[in-house]
Amino acid sequence: MITCMSRFLDMTSAPAEYANDTDFAPSETLVTTPSQATPRSGSQSAPPDRFRFFQYVLLLYLFFYCSRVSELVPGMRFAIILLPILLIGLFLSGRSKAILGMRSGKALIAFTIWIAACVPTSLWHTGSLRILRGNIIALLIVALMAAFIRTVRDSFRLMYTIGLAMGLVAIMGLIMGRRGGERLGVGESATLQDPNFFCLYLLVGVCFLSLSISVHKGFKRLLSMGLIVLCLGAAARSGSRMGLVAFALTVLMFFIFGNMRQRIYLVLGCLLLVAVVPPMLPQSVRNRFMILFQPGQSGTKLDASAADSAIVRRKLLFRSLQFTFEYPLFGVGPGQFVQAEYDLAREESRKGMWMYSHNAYTETSSETGIIGGILFVVAFLGAQVGLRRIRKYGPDLLTRRMALFTHLALIVATLCAFFLTLGYSGIIWALIGTSGTFQLAVARQAKLAQAHQGNQVR
Repeated sequence: MITCMSRFLDMTSAPAEYANDTDFAPSETLVTTPSQATPRSGSQSAPPDRFRFFQYVLLLYLFFYCSRVSELVPGMRFAIILLPILLIGLFLSGRSKAILGMRSGKALIAFTIWIAACVPTSLWHTGSLRILRGNIIALLIVALMAAFIRTVRDSFRLMYTIGLAMGLVAIMGLIMGRRGGERLGVGESATLQDPNFFCLYLLVGVCFLSLSISVHKGFKRLLSMGLIVLCLGAAARSGSRMGLVAFALTVLMFFIFGNMRQRIYLVLGCLLLVAVVPPMLPQSVRNRFMILFQPGQSGTKLDASAADSAIVRRKLLFRSLQFTFEYPLFGVGPGQFVQAEYDLAREESRKGMWMYSHNAYTETSSETGIIGGILFVVAFLGAQVGLRRIRKYGPDLLTRRMALFTHLALIVATLCAFFLTLGYSGIIWALIGTSGTFQLAVARQAKLAQAHQGNQVR
């Protein structure tokens, strides 16, 4: 299986700007004309980044943020140490407004401001302030990305860091497991104990680790391949039907975007996965997946549980839409869907569900009003707008591949957002920042190339 994956994802080498970087394969260049190459010397060269140290601190922070390690280690407060350092770097760099250059930057800022405006009318101010705090940190992370991720090479490091973080998530899940059931998750983590969240993180990791395989050679390629195997195995053990649908959609999109050779290896790889993975899964997990294809036929307790889950999710969806239209301006308050549903249940003399909305889109609309929901959708979906053009017309193969795998990761998150409550912070905001800073880096590289070409003509 590893050999098949290697052949499938083995692209040509990195472009000229990566020739002296030991992280990349020193093979032939992908830049086909001098005008496409980024100048590296002379008066037109980009000046060295004096704030490279802060970029590495940011990558370290993002590794912890995306892997949720702090939720597993009591007393681990890396943000207290790293965030002040990054804020100092942001002030010294003078790049605090770089986020405004991102497609989604202004929408993210407006969304955070709107969340703050919704706190005074919230059902529980303390809980909403906690949500606002997490959202401000997420916005700050995106602003730091825009400030310190300046080149395509920087963007690759960012994507690789997220991929490694998700590989660590897979390892933690396989080692620590999840208490109280056979579905895999990270039992001690507030976020990743939910198998669906766990599966989302792993699938995002598969996208960026696949990019790593297409670029790296030697040990780093083997490491990425091994982490992909762990991620896919752990995702299958999670028993997430949402994850299965998201994975199938991602494979379909790759099949559409790829060439004939890649499609052949993709089909062979999927056939190998189908042959190898199911026998390794517990019977309960296999039954859970089979419900997608044979709903209600076996009559087992698992069928009843899956049916009940679908009914509850449908009720939560209708309830969140109800709150959206009952409180169209400010909603029920950030993070207050559970409390609003309980209050309504008490008025109707029934038992409250005590569950989140399980839909990021209606979560934001019901808790922050229609305006908040629109701002979230504009920011989230806006991060995908420019990737298609880069994927098709990027200056070199590596840039196009980075756009492809970033787009696939966003597609996974877009689908999973219909089933998860994750609108205010976390992995979605990290992906928005990754896409936005990558597009800024590509645009900046194109301007440098045009300036260099103009100087050559003169």
